[in-house]
Amino acid sequence: MTVLAVANPVVSRHQPARLHDNSPGYGIVRLNRKTRQIVIECWPRWSDPSQANARQYPGWPIKLHQLDNRASRPVAYLPVIEIEGKNDPVIRVIEQSSGEIIYALRISGRRFHPWVLAPGKYTVEIGEPGTQRWRRIADLQASTEPQAPIRVAF
Repeated sequence: MTVLAVANPVVSRHQPARLHDNSPGYGIVRLNRKTRQIVIECWPRWSDPSQANARQYPGWPIKLHQLDNRASRPVAYLPVIEIEGKNDPVIRVIEQSSGEIIYALRISGRRFHPWVLAPGKYTVEIGEPGTQRWRRIADLQASTEPQAPIRVAF
């Protein structure tokens, strides 16, 4: 878990002081589905975000992209997946020996380069889960070297 905010007591000059001087507030998370941008806001309790002059706590908002929102950086990659006949499919990456789902996301477009957090063999599932438009590719080896792309047709 990454902690993005902590607040220390301050003299806020808002009443009741016992409540407001403990730096109370709330968060708002805004998700842009098209751009995959995430905006995390942190508002003081006495602030009204609908007002033009409203101010968040110092250092806010924080902006990040959906794909930046992972705990670790990739250590290797699987082959690039090129999809024919299906736009924006779901990609699921599974660690093959344990069966653990490493991540799943709906990609933008028809091309994706899956990352992994450890060496080993992986299974990639592509398409629309729960339908006949679902493909499974097993025995993909993680590598730090470029690999030939894999084409998947629907």
